[in-house]
Amino acid sequence: DDVLYARVVALGLCQPRAGAEVVTLATLLERFNDAASVKASTRAAYKQTTDSLRSRLGEQSPLGSITPAHADAWRKAIAEPVKVKGDDGKETTKQLAPATVAKRVHVARAIFKRAVRWGLIHSNPFAELRAGSQSNPDRAFYVTPDSVRAILAACPDDEWRAIVALSRYAGLRCPSEIVALRWGD
Repeated sequence: DDVLYARVVALGLCQPRAGAEVVTLATLLERFNDAASVKASTRAAYKQTTDSLRSRLGEQSPLGSITPAHADAWRKAIAEPVKVKGDDGKETTKQLAPATVAKRVHVARAIFKRAVRWGLIHSNPFAELRAGSQSNPDRAFYVTPDSVRAILAACPDDEWRAIVALSRYAGLRCPSEIVALRWGD
């Protein structure tokens, strides 16, 4: 039957039947993007991951052909340093932070988990991929009271001073928690 034959095809033991639709990575990524109802910043993070999946795995790759070995190679590729040319023509070496790599691995696992749930593939090739920590202690910085006073003095009006004060002294997230505040709060 078609289900059993599709499993044999997914294992690479035979070719798909003539006329059978082959679901590609591009199809999955488009469907995932359409199904995701997320904020613009989250969509931007998803796009970084989907772009790297497209460039490394090839968007016309059949989903059934993507293996855990491909997932491992993708993770290794995004974690390695790359040489890039700046606007001035100078070549520099850049590397994603471990936290960024971890975030992209989490997103890739979620995308392929959704593919399994939708019945597009039988198992998630990214399921066992190690992500790592998403924290980045190198970015930790203590903002001193003197710095906050200088920022408050530079604010153009009371609304901006309230935003800075609520962020620094009340610990509210900006902008999500601050814009949700109402006078009754």
